[in-house]
Amino acid sequence: MDSIPKESWCFMWDETVTGRGGNEMASGIVKCFEQLNDSALKEVTVWSDNCAGQNKTIYLMMAYLWILSQKENKEVINHKYLLKGHTHMEVDVVHSKIEREKKKMQEFSIVTPWDWQQFIKSCSRNLKIKVVNMETMDFMDFSAFCNGSSAPFVHRKKSIVGESVPYAAIVWMQFRKNEIGSMFYKTSFDQETFEEVSFLRNKRKRFSLPTPKPIRENPRLISSLKYNDLQKSMQWIPAMFHDYYRNLP
Repeated sequence: MDSIPKESWCFMWDETVTGRGGNEMASGIVKCFEQLNDSALKEVTVWSDNCAGQNKTIYLMMAYLWILSQKENKEVINHKYLLKGHTHMEVDVVHSKIEREKKKMQEFSIVTPWDWQQFIKSCSRNLKIKVVNMETMDFMDFSAFCNGSSAPFVHRKKSIVGESVPYAAIVWMQFRKNEIGSMFYKTSFDQETFEEVSFLRNKRKRFSLPTPKPIRENPRLISSLKYNDLQKSMQWIPAMFHDYYRNLP
């Protein structure tokens, strides 16, 4: 949810497109920044839960460095994490609204993933909800930023002062355009100053960021067990959608 215009975005895809790992979440963040049309907005703050496998990966950190390198007007990106016992976000209202509307609209049949997108669009009568269909080419692999000897960055576990970086305990990450390659962090919102970890592989050598490549070019395969179950379910699915299910990868 964008708290300024009070707009919510639902970035949606099905599992034949890709999964829900770190690169996928990072790609969703990149797509989100593409929707921001306020050129005067120099600093952006993102709030999320503390799911380490999705919202606190090195790929997300690399994505933020990529965004700052591509967006001339963006100077600072903050990513803050909700604390235990304080995990309610404005976007939860949107999720609740969608669930309530589905219960009231029993006549609306959900047959394909595309139907979910159309249904969620219909829930925007009282809430501004924009649905973004994520295609295969929207999902980027940020591993080339920090994996391999030719990568400009390396996933460091020590801060610039030699202390272990407590990634799991971080509550605030900050990335700055004028210091590309570093992440500034706090482990408490009461902490006065940021600590810093540098991802630069070679601080004396000039570097250029690689262009992230798509995670995959071909559809993602579902399991044969799931495929077979869906074929058996076609007796309850209108015939006009049978080709969709037969052609699932």
